[in-house]
Amino acid sequence: MITYSQDFTDASWGEFGAVVTADQIVSPDGNTVGTKVHENTSSSVHQIYGSSVSGPILNTVSGYFKAAEYSTFQLTLSANAGQPYANFDLSAGTVSATGNGATGTIKDVGGGWYRCTITGTAVANGGWLLFLTDGNTTATRGPSYLGDGVSGVYVYGAQLEQAATASSYIPTAGTTATRAA
Repeated sequence: MITYSQDFTDASWGEFGAVVTADQIVSPDGNTVGTKVHENTSSSVHQIYGSSVSGPILNTVSGYFKAAEYSTFQLTLSANAGQPYANFDLSAGTVSATGNGATGTIKDVGGGWYRCTITGTAVANGGWLLFLTDGNTTATRGPSYLGDGVSGVYVYGAQLEQAATASSYIPTAGTTATRAA
C-alpha cells in the first residue's frame, strides 16, 4: 500500500525531526538506492512516515535497514499514542522490545542489511513509521531526544500490507501493487 517503496524523498513521505538523503549506499538489490534517514538538531521525535490505512485492522509493515551511526530504530503502525511498536538492534540482529500488542521479526539478508517487520492492529489509522532511537534499544514508543544533526540509519524497500505476515518485497514507484497469486 506504499506508493513509493524506495523513494523516501517523494512527497508521499513525511518527515518530522528527520532528514532524508537518497541514493547513499548500495541496497540489497545491488543498486545505489539505499536512503539515509538521520536526525536533525531539534529536541523532539525524529521520524519519517508514509501511507495510511483506516483502522482498526491487522497490518504488517516491513523494510530493509542497515546501521549507519545508529544500529537501533523503531517501527510503529500509527502516529497515535498507544499503538503497536517494535524496536530493532541491528548490531545484535534482534528485536529488542515490543509494545501494545506488536510482534516483530528481523532477518539478516547479507551485506549488513536486515529485513525488519512489525505486525499488529492499529487502533486508529495505521501506516509505516520509522523512529530513530538515539541508540536506545528499549525506548518506549516514539522516543524524544536532542538530535545531533548527523546520526541515523539506512533504509530501503518499505512495505505496508493488510496481512498477518510480510510477503516478499514488491517494489512500487507511484502506485500501490499486489503480487499475482
